[in-house]
Formats: sequence, structure tokens, C-alpha cells
Amino acid sequence: MKFHRLSVLSALTALTPLTFTNAEPRPQGPVPFGSTPSSYNQTGPGNSTSNSTYLQIPAVVTDSDGNSQFQCWQLNSPFTSTPFGSNGSQLGFGDVSGASITVQPPDSNTGVHTTSMPALLHVLSGLLSITLPNNSTSTAWVLGGVSGSLILADTTGSGHNTSHPSDESTVIITMPFAGAVIPAHTIVGYDVCSTNLGALGQAT
Repeated sequence: MKFHRLSVLSALTALTPLTFTNAEPRPQGPVPFGSTPSSYNQTGPGNSTSNSTYLQIPAVVTDSDGNSQFQCWQLNSPFTSTPFGSNGSQLGFGDVSGASITVQPPDSNTGVHTTSMPALLHVLSGLLSITLPNNSTSTAWVLGGVSGSLILADTTGSGHNTSHPSDESTVIITMPFAGAVIPAHTIVGYDVCSTNLGALGQAT
């Protein structure tokens, strides 16, 4: 199905892949890719303050059965003040290596594949749809813009399918994590993240 931009804006409301929360994650160090999912579980008390803000971001990972699955991650590091005196905030994702920009044509499909390295993706414009071959009930819709970030980490297994079902090109920046070390995080859900910010993106 091909979406025109106005129909996308009408359909994808109320939910977004990105969530900002004051909930305190339980800390752990950076996670070398290939660790089992259990190593990501909450294992100790949090040490952050109730005034801290954390980022929740959707991720595609490989489960213990070799199937790609959606998870919602809350990064363990909170936002901090910018050093520029603007009262802004910032959050680091760790070191990245070999970043690139991809332009996918309108109404295109890349087929089922795994990611070559764990990476942070951000959709600058257009529309990205991610489906899983082993899960017909959930789809990640990522509309380009402020809520267009996600993490791909399924380097093995059944893989995921990506399509770009809009009438404009989809522009994606891909930032592989250096050394395949993903950010320290807590799993807060086993589907695409949702929030009530009113930005765009949807889990169906």
C-alpha cells in the first residue's frame, strides 16, 4: 500500500517510537553485542534523581530462538544540560563508526534482511515501515523527523523487512556503533515504544 503524506499524518497519530520519561532505569554498563537478552534485565537499584529525563527508543533484536523481535529500550544515561548556556539538554549514544546516508525511492521495499552491525538509525524524511517475518501482528512505522530514531541490532536470525510506502523518497542516516557496543539500556517492553506526546509513529 502506498501512502500520501497527508494520509500518513492522519493515520499515525498519538503514538511515537521515542518517549521521554522521568522513570529511573536500573544501571548497567555498555552491553557488548551478542550478550543474551537476560543480561539486559533490571538488576539493581537506580541511582538517578527523580528530575532526570530518559529516552525510550525502539529496537529490533534477535531473540533466543533466532527470530527478530521488537523491544522498547530505555537508555540508562539521562539527558544532561548542554555546555552552551542555552538551557537545552543532550544525550550521548556512545561511539559510532562509518556513518552513512541512504536515499530510498518512493514506494520501495528492501526485502527481509539482517543488519550488518548494530546501529542507530534516524529517518530524516519520508516513511519507514518495519515488519518481522515471524510476527504478523506488529509493525513499526517511523515517520521522518524528530521521532524518527530506532536501533537495529538483529545481526543474525530471521531478519526484518523494511519498506518505504510513501510518495516521496525516504532519507535515512545510519550510524553503526563502534566495536558493536550498544548503549547501556533497560528493556521496558517487548514491542515498539509508545507515548502520548502526539508525535508520529505507530505500533499496530
